[in-house]
Amino acid sequence: MKKIILLLLFLLIFLSNAVFSNAPGMDDTPLGEIEFISPARGEILFRSYSANPSLALFEGDFIYIKSDKGRVDFIVKEISGINIKCIIEKNKTSSIAFAKEGMVVYDNSSRNNRLKYYDVKIVLKNLINIYEDFIVDIESSENPSIIARAVSKFSTGIEALIPQMALMNKKYPVLKNFDVSPPLELASESLLLGKIEPRLKDVFYKILGYIEDEDVKREMDRLQTVLEQMKKAQ
Repeated sequence: MKKIILLLLFLLIFLSNAVFSNAPGMDDTPLGEIEFISPARGEILFRSYSANPSLALFEGDFIYIKSDKGRVDFIVKEISGINIKCIIEKNKTSSIAFAKEGMVVYDNSSRNNRLKYYDVKIVLKNLINIYEDFIVDIESSENPSIIARAVSKFSTGIEALIPQMALMNKKYPVLKNFDVSPPLELASESLLLGKIEPRLKDVFYKILGYIEDEDVKREMDRLQTVLEQMKKAQ
């Protein structure tokens, strides 16, 4: 069991500095799928893949849909939770005819004025928040049941981020060396991850002392599975 815990610790520290890998690039990021279309108004409503789309998407941003019939740009009109209302650009209302429910909506990053690696920053911020919450939860308890719940919460948070990590892998192959030479734009995130590593190491050694507890062992086994999935997303 100690070997499994050490393996988990190694994977966690390694992955926190190597979220990105050398994978084929992609033009833009899929944001969600169309749920409702109003041809008369030239509007679509799509449901975001992200639980917090307003972190990366703003009113006035451009998005698009595409098919074998072409590509149509829309402008984000309103963001309400995970539901985003968009309106087609003026003089292009006839192009909405090929829009269908279920079609994927893409971020038009070439037209949206944002800081470089803005989406990577969002993923890293979420990852860092998950790490910090996990550390606090473990450091503040000696109760095996609470520790098991903290590990479960940690696994769930990491698992939810895996699809976003995979997208970043494809979009930014240049970040394959993030752990060695992060871009200047991501220097602060890299520095913070470096500071978090020793605390992560400490909490995992603390968990090792509770590994005989049935609930803790079960949740650590689940975490191992999640971390293996995370590694495959590189």
